This record gives sequence, structure tokens and C-alpha cells, in this order.
Amino acid sequence: MHHIFPQHSFIELAGYRENIIALTPSQHFQETHPNNHTQEIDLNVQEL
Repeated sequence: MHHIFPQHSFIELAGYRENIIALTPSQHFQETHPNNHTQEIDLNVQEL
């Protein structure tokens, strides 16, 4: 599961189900968060 609006930047939205999207583990940790750095987000992938 992935936060559409990043949890660390949008604390008030973190708990809403509407802010969560299902991704495969490889989509989440290799594409959305490059090199598994969860504090970084590939904005091009995020937009898709």
C-alpha cells in the first residue's frame, strides 16, 4: 500500500483510505521509492 499524498508531508491525510493506493511490492519499493528510499518519491511515477 502507498500513500498518494506522502505521509511525512501530509500528516492530516495519512489516515484516510482515499489517500492509499494498492501497489505491488516492486512498484512500491523500486519505482515509487527509488532504491527503496521511502523518504524519496519519484514524482513521475507518483503522477501516473
